[in-house]
Amino acid sequence: GRVVDEAGRRLTPESPYRAGARVYYYREPEAETHVPFEERVLHLDEHLLVADKPHFLAVAPAGRFLRETLLVRLKQRTSLDTLVPVHRIDRETAGLVVFSVNPSTRGAYASLFQRREVLKVYEALSVGRPGT
Repeated sequence: GRVVDEAGRRLTPESPYRAGARVYYYREPEAETHVPFEERVLHLDEHLLVADKPHFLAVAPAGRFLRETLLVRLKQRTSLDTLVPVHRIDRETAGLVVFSVNPSTRGAYASLFQRREVLKVYEALSVGRPGT
């Protein structure tokens, strides 16, 4: 990886430390396996985008998943640079994910999830009967 300061100058272990300075680490991304399942946009208006996320696709870039994520796919597909997930679901989970389109109304939607005022319904398939 590469470590640089605020001005983009390369830093080494011998570089002097400056209190309060920002340091940026750029790592070489690993090869990502393409997730062969497609997302679907179910709703889009001036405030929200609702997408149906397939199994095995991360919502946002993190860890080893940087490009194969729902957020990156939707930004490429819609050209909406302001898109931000309002909540997340696990990579292995399929389901609806709400994205904020408009930064000025983003906080209102995010706070609904933070205050747990959004009703979430989960469904699962089971072989046999649970508890038997």
